[in-house]
Amino acid sequence: MPTCPAAFAREGSGPDRPGTASFGASDTLGGSREDQVPVQHFTRLEVWRKAHQLSLEIYRATQAFPRAELYGLSSQLRRAVASIGANVAEGCGRMGDGEFARFLRYALGSATEVECHLLLARDLLLLSAESCDKLERDTREVQRMLASLARKLERDKRARLSASS
Repeated sequence: MPTCPAAFAREGSGPDRPGTASFGASDTLGGSREDQVPVQHFTRLEVWRKAHQLSLEIYRATQAFPRAELYGLSSQLRRAVASIGANVAEGCGRMGDGEFARFLRYALGSATEVECHLLLARDLLLLSAESCDKLERDTREVQRMLASLARKLERDKRARLSASS
């Protein structure tokens, strides 16, 4: 079973996409022909790229937090936002759409955690309302993308099961 195939069927990729790995259709893992698995790279997923960009934005925003928050809210926000992209990457590295969908749900949970921490940072006046609003919009966009991709994987799974019956 290919690694996150449904995700890559829709995503653009290749040498014309800066910052992405380019894997040919013949790139595989495995010994014999029947157990070879096509290699796909998480950096080719738009949702991972958006999550990575959000991570960079939040790391920059938390640099201005007071030193007293270094091991508090700043650390919590950074860990939660880094977890989004890490879960997408880990799920993509697993075999099969079921496991990939599970890791997308973990990433969605982390994105929701980020949203909660952003509200707290705004209410504590650690982030300006404008900065927080932008980060919240970007977080919600990542959440929508994660949920949409997870739903697509589940629909594809149901379609494969009904076709095989």
